[in-house]
Amino acid sequence: MPETKLERLKKAVEKTEFEAASTGATGEEERASRREELDLIINKLKRKQQLPTGETEKKLIEIREHVEASSSELTRSAISKITVKADIEKTPVGRFYAMFENPLSKIGAVFYMLPATKNLKNNLDGANMPFAPEVYLIITIVVSLLAAIGAWIVSTVLLASVGTLSVATLFSSISLGFILAVIVFIGAGSLVLWYPSNVASGRANKIDKELPFALRHLATQIKAGVSLNSALASIGAANYGVLTQEITRTLADLEGGESTEGALLKLAARNRSRGLRRSVVQITRALRTGGNLAEIISSIAEDIAFESRMKIRDFTELLNIISIFYIMTAVVAPVMLTILSAVAQLPVFGGGLAFSLVIGAFTGILGLVVGIIFVIKTMEPTAS
Repeated sequence: MPETKLERLKKAVEKTEFEAASTGATGEEERASRREELDLIINKLKRKQQLPTGETEKKLIEIREHVEASSSELTRSAISKITVKADIEKTPVGRFYAMFENPLSKIGAVFYMLPATKNLKNNLDGANMPFAPEVYLIITIVVSLLAAIGAWIVSTVLLASVGTLSVATLFSSISLGFILAVIVFIGAGSLVLWYPSNVASGRANKIDKELPFALRHLATQIKAGVSLNSALASIGAANYGVLTQEITRTLADLEGGESTEGALLKLAARNRSRGLRRSVVQITRALRTGGNLAEIISSIAEDIAFESRMKIRDFTELLNIISIFYIMTAVVAPVMLTILSAVAQLPVFGGGLAFSLVIGAFTGILGLVVGIIFVIKTMEPTAS
């Protein structure tokens, strides 16, 4: 056993000290110095035995798998027998659900087939949304049902008003409205369930942008002799946006009795920032092996900053190509369309183009411009 080896090592050193003391070869200060060195060796060996090499990464994976597994199990039980929680039972959504709990819980089983439901708990944590998975499912079901009912009523009225008023027309309008309501129900539910995932991804991008600066801040604090927990508290008091919020949650875990390593691993598990996860793995490894924490954190910050510069350079090169297409779409195409429309008005060309066709062409150009801007925004580099 590892403890037995440590005990044997300690006894051997103590025996050496006793023999040296009996011969008068070792003084009190030298014995204290040796005992201090022995304690350092024992602590370092203990840290190495607690988590073998690569165990930190495995522990992070285990935490993530546990979070996802608990989310899936919770979702399955919530859908089979979902109940209104205390934090929404007095709200209109909670009261509406309580009135029709039995049928709505059966209808809610449809959402279990959607991929977003399986990671709902993890997505809510990453989005920092203060909802339990069951509560968010209740909100999803109620919102989707109300949207479907509204779509059914509106579509039925519109379809019935188009044709002649008869029983056959009313029946067909109700049938088509019901089909549209089912589509709206599934679409609205998917959108509401996808929203936390989208927010979590956006928060991860914001964390990536602030991460190199926060890591340099952390390394500077540690080099000045501040402990890791106090350095994290200084980041929590600084203005690093979403990262400051996440560090504040980690500090709350530490105050609740969580170990430093466990709190950091939870921080990495609930966020999608790969840069943050990699930083946490390196920091926990340094805590375990007794490495120079300040130098390791500075090295991580430099690596992430270098990756960011490389991504920005690649993005700039790609942006040069996209800008040409953007100019052709946003500037050249409208001018050419205007000239062609004016030329087409000449009598020799038969009186010009239809006004609806011109409006449709300009609308298509506007849609292309908005699409290009959206693509550029989604391709914006991060530090992940």
